[in-house]
Amino acid sequence: MKKYLGIALALLTILSFVACSKESPYETLKSIEAPKTSTTNQLSENDLVSIEFLNNSDIEMTTRGFETIRVILKPETFSVENLEWISENPEIVKFEKSRTSTKDKLLGAISPIKPGTTTIYIKCNDVVSQKITVNISEYVSPYITLEKYERIKTGMTYQQVKGIIGEEGTLSSETELNEYSGKIYTWKQGYEIKDLGYASFLFQDDKLVSKSQVGLK
Repeated sequence: MKKYLGIALALLTILSFVACSKESPYETLKSIEAPKTSTTNQLSENDLVSIEFLNNSDIEMTTRGFETIRVILKPETFSVENLEWISENPEIVKFEKSRTSTKDKLLGAISPIKPGTTTIYIKCNDVVSQKITVNISEYVSPYITLEKYERIKTGMTYQQVKGIIGEEGTLSSETELNEYSGKIYTWKQGYEIKDLGYASFLFQDDKLVSKSQVGLK
């Protein structure tokens, strides 16, 4: 009996040694993979919540204008590559290249093509910003020109002359004698060297009685 018990213990010792030699504790640790990081919190193109114009009011500009458009994106990490800038009347304005200014803000610009009205908005997939109306009017120089000068006739009031020119004149001289009131107003053609022309208008009792010009174009 003791003989068989000794044989059994010897067999158990051999089997334990073989089992331990197949995989050490170090090898067991190496075989455990680290848990993969979940990607459920990463945003995709479909996770855009909103696109908002910071320009809340309609835009009024002339054919010489240029308007910066500021847009806020939610969430901040959304990619701007798939944004579409849309004008319902593409013959009125065109979009300039956009760029990001901060994490969540986008800067774009519109420049006029011709007078008219259009509606602009931004779209990405199924997300659309609010719409803004853009009104483009013909540029009118606020300075005196030869064409404006020739439209001004004697007998007009100061307000009528100012309405044609587009801005207030400079009061160059004023005379009051008894019931007589005389004023001379001057308008410049511009403030650059190439625009040194000017025109002067004499008003008597708020009626234009004479005019003169130098170098108007």
